[in-house]
Amino acid sequence: MLALDVGGTKLAAGIVAADGTVQSFCQIETAVDEGPAAVVKRLLELGEQALTEAGSAPVAVGVGCGGPLDPRTGVILGPPGLPGWDNVPLGRLVSERFGLPTSVENDATAAALGEYRWGGWDVRGCRPRRSARRR
Repeated sequence: MLALDVGGTKLAAGIVAADGTVQSFCQIETAVDEGPAAVVKRLLELGEQALTEAGSAPVAVGVGCGGPLDPRTGVILGPPGLPGWDNVPLGRLVSERFGLPTSVENDATAAALGEYRWGGWDVRGCRPRRSARRR
């Protein structure tokens, strides 16, 4: 999977195998003052760079971005950290560029799903704690 992350201070892209192995990763400054069109262009170029470095072909793209956003349509709805990002059709733009199914999700939700699926670096193999009961 090609994973893209849009943040107020950085853009990131990586290729992640089905087992969670990171095959490539790169990031750059967001430069929000350049506006949505320029930032999206840089994000797509960063995605291309990650693909080149990994040398593999993903089957889908996952995009994480601060909300509010509409995950059904892939439209970014004006996150506070991304001034001017009102009704940006990021999902469509990414899908058109890479020709792959694309999912856009709130970055916090995407992070929680990743933790659930693969666990964090420092918690792999750990079991949930039993809650202490007061008697």
